Amino acid sequence: MSAIIEIIPATDFNQAEPVTQFFKVSGLQTLQDDFCRKTGVASLMMYPNGIPITKPSRFSRLCQLIRKTPKGGVNCTNSDRIIGSSARHGATIQPCKSGGLWDSGARIHVGQTYVANWLIGQVMNEEQATKIDKMMNYAYEIGADIDDFSAAIAQVTVMDEDKFTALSDALFIFAKQLGRFAEQKTADNFTECKTELSNIIAKQSNISVLYEVWDKMIDDYQQGKLKN
Repeated sequence: MSAIIEIIPATDFNQAEPVTQFFKVSGLQTLQDDFCRKTGVASLMMYPNGIPITKPSRFSRLCQLIRKTPKGGVNCTNSDRIIGSSARHGATIQPCKSGGLWDSGARIHVGQTYVANWLIGQVMNEEQATKIDKMMNYAYEIGADIDDFSAAIAQVTVMDEDKFTALSDALFIFAKQLGRFAEQKTADNFTECKTELSNIIAKQSNISVLYEVWDKMIDDYQQGKLKN
């Protein structure tokens, strides 16, 4: 899987303008849940400093086990913050720096203000599914229950790399549209991002379910369920 890496200074984050100034957390939660239900990925939105905004959606049993251990929990939080905040002009795609599953993240900007990260992932590719020794070694390292850990690995979603890359590219478009909502762009401005999403789906038709997520997001915005 490819990755876009562009490190941005922490000072790019203006804590005086939190994402909750622009969006209802309940609306963001609904959008996140819809995205995950349709695509099979896990997800979380967080502030740039790593503090969660939403509740986790579809978190894998493996990641839940890792996060319950002191060392694993710290590693997961650090990985989430890094993956979510790395790129400004696209999604960052890379293995989690804790459990090693594939994750991606997109930044949400309102104008030039960096207000949040949106992460998806907790999937493994076909190669990882046949080589789990490294993950099992990590279980020993963080002090996780070995039997539970092994069983949880078997439950992780296996996803084609091209599909996950396309989902990550689509995630960036959703994040960009959220920024435009917050900037109070009119309905006419929905067209540009919708076209970009369509171009992504045209190359990976098995993520066409995102049209439904997109349309519901627009409806929720227009009905006042998303934006404050």
